[in-house]
Amino acid sequence: GSASVASVSLQLDGALDEAVMSELKSLVSIRPGDKFTRRELSRTLTLLYATGRFSDVSADIVQTDAGVELTMSLIPRRFIPASKISFEGNKRLDSDRLFKALKITSSSVEYFQENAERMAASLKDVYARIGYNSVQVTPWLDEGKDGAGDGLVFTIEEGTPTRLKSIAFSGSPAFKPDELI
Repeated sequence: GSASVASVSLQLDGALDEAVMSELKSLVSIRPGDKFTRRELSRTLTLLYATGRFSDVSADIVQTDAGVELTMSLIPRRFIPASKISFEGNKRLDSDRLFKALKITSSSVEYFQENAERMAASLKDVYARIGYNSVQVTPWLDEGKDGAGDGLVFTIEEGTPTRLKSIAFSGSPAFKPDELI
């Protein structure tokens, strides 16, 4: 036989008001005493994710003598205002040029690691175009203190530019070297 559900809880980072919490709980169709099915769990997780409020939803399932204890973890989406994106360590390129390289088209950016890494790659490309191929760009979330709100910071270690020392041509010279360069 299948196990019954002993408990169901929602775990989330950050506070939500009671009305929102009530709405979320209404989407959870699994109740203590119900027979546990993965199909119903999957349906519930899909409904929670479909609210658009979360970047990730998952469930921790623990089998106990009393039955299955379900804890659903909800990771809220985080948005960083474009005005709270900053750069540190950049000397060769100014912040305006770096900001343009990010191609931000709205007043805020959703923060999640893959998006931050994609943005860092765009900054590396801009540096590579001016010969800084060994640049390191590290994105990090500056969690706002004193109600200042979160910021996204890109720490830049420019390194040294790649320079050509010399160019040598070989073969039958149809052109003079100074005509080729």
